[in-house]
Amino acid sequence: MEKCPHEFGEIITPYLKALYGLIAVILLLNLLIAIYSDTYQKVNDECKFHWAQLQTDFLEEYSIETIFPIHLQLLMIPFCLVHFIIWCGKYCCLKIRDRRMNEIQNGDDHDSSSSNGRERDKLKKNPMFVRVFLYNADNDLKLKSTEEAERIAAVRSKG
Repeated sequence: MEKCPHEFGEIITPYLKALYGLIAVILLLNLLIAIYSDTYQKVNDECKFHWAQLQTDFLEEYSIETIFPIHLQLLMIPFCLVHFIIWCGKYCCLKIRDRRMNEIQNGDDHDSSSSNGRERDKLKKNPMFVRVFLYNADNDLKLKSTEEAERIAAVRSKG
């Protein structure tokens, strides 16, 4: 038995090696494309959720920001206190008048609107300077409807 390759084997061997290498490279590139595609899909799915979260945080952070720097806010406190006292006086007068009107119209003093509507109305009546200086934006002004809207948006963006 001879150990030397046949003449035909010497001719075809380099071509078979090249074909094997070409098939291996094509399969590896295909695998690489599939991995990148899966990773891109995962990142794309999560980015919508993170974008919605960042947008919500951004809007919450800047929705009740004062235009004055810190040292000028100290100068605004007496002005705000005077306005707050005037506003409290007007608010009390309006409350008393509304209560009397409700008693006259309904015969009782119960308000039939929903709690969300009442919270929204309370916030609309407050002047902006009271919201800026006297409330903590993270806790006091967060309505139930806002929390629910944020939850729904997060669920929608998550998929």
